[in-house]
Amino acid sequence: MFEAILAYSQLPLENLIKEYQDSHEQDDPDAVAADFARRWLRLLLEDAYFRDSFEIFLNKTEFTEEYRIEDLAAERALTASLIATFSGLVERSRVLRDIHPAQPAQTVAFAMYSYLMGVTQSWFLYPELANLENSLEYFVSDFLRLLRAGE
Repeated sequence: MFEAILAYSQLPLENLIKEYQDSHEQDDPDAVAADFARRWLRLLLEDAYFRDSFEIFLNKTEFTEEYRIEDLAAERALTASLIATFSGLVERSRVLRDIHPAQPAQTVAFAMYSYLMGVTQSWFLYPELANLENSLEYFVSDFLRLLRAGE
């Protein structure tokens, strides 16, 4: 049962990553990053199955000896793929703006990933703290600020 929950929580994000890797390489990195963050947050608001499975995985899973190595490897692969996607956006943004960065793109991408995961997990734990629907564009613009971090 846990494997099914893990798979369902990962599949929408895997599809989102694949779509952005396949079809947005030439697009403006700011627009791509904003759309990615917006769609991630919309998944939380609009897809109850994804939301529930992701919440179970994030907040109700204990990583014990019984947690399979394959499951952990799948989660790490998804994380690495998200960070690689964000890293590509950071690098393209820097090239377009002729920026000489103070931080490696992967470090900035890790911060971007951590931001979305933090908003997600915090909203799951205490949704009354922020109205995600009404604050969505605020979170997207803050995510974009991170895209330019480390310059």
